[in-house]
Amino acid sequence: MPHPGVAISFKWVLPSATLALEAATGSRVPCIDLHPYQAYHSGDVSSAGQRWANSRPLPSHRADRRGRKEALKIVDQTGYRRGRGYTLQGLADLLLSQDQLEAAGKTAEEAQAIRRDLREENNLALSNMQMAVIHLEQGRLTEPEPLVRAAIDTFERAKLIESGATAHAVLTRVLLAQGKVGDAQSAARRALTLSRHLVYRPPRFDAALASARVRAATGKSKDALQNLHATLTEATKFGYLPYQFEARLALGQIEMQSGKSSAGRPHLETLEKDARAKAYFLIARKAAAAAKVSR
Repeated sequence: MPHPGVAISFKWVLPSATLALEAATGSRVPCIDLHPYQAYHSGDVSSAGQRWANSRPLPSHRADRRGRKEALKIVDQTGYRRGRGYTLQGLADLLLSQDQLEAAGKTAEEAQAIRRDLREENNLALSNMQMAVIHLEQGRLTEPEPLVRAAIDTFERAKLIESGATAHAVLTRVLLAQGKVGDAQSAARRALTLSRHLVYRPPRFDAALASARVRAATGKSKDALQNLHATLTEATKFGYLPYQFEARLALGQIEMQSGKSSAGRPHLETLEKDARAKAYFLIARKAAAAAKVSR
């Protein structure tokens, strides 16, 4: 059930399809992590972050498209529609990380439709959350909230605590983008509460990042920066590359917003280069945009 920030990888669910994708592209395929972006994590006992860190950027969009087509062909040969949903969601996450938002949206919509048709309530909630993230990145601020809240309701009924923590973190991002800071604070607190006793790190990272952004939005930039440095240290220690990038992006943005542009701008410029080298083009674009503020 891959989803940005939800900690499941289509690499785990459908290894043959992933191997086909890697063979076609000539490179390793990043594990899925939306999110935010993310989704980018691994569902098995190995370290998701290490698998991300070992990934190499895709050589070309042409090779990438060829690999995706081959992966889906393998899944379709099995007649396993649920598997196609997994693969499509994983591919949508990959497209999102590469800043191909329109293609990511179309791919995610197909996964969403399959899961709706199969009446897979929990998987559909993951697809809804993925669509919310994509809409948010597209600047469509009115559409994500109902999708995320519906996903939260599903996760709560199913007692899926990890997914619930991530969903509340996504909701925090959505509410902040809408300027609903008070509501965002409540969502961030819930994300922290759900993630506090989890052994698995990605939902804790999601909650910590969301909380830091809320702190910055409420004038507590110093606390936010301290928390982000702690998150970055842990993500680096355990090899979670996408969370390293997300923490570095938040650090640079908050430094710029709090009048520390002499520190924030170099951080963001370095992040842009590092993210682009790993084919995290969405992060790279955001870092470049943030570095240009008040130049």
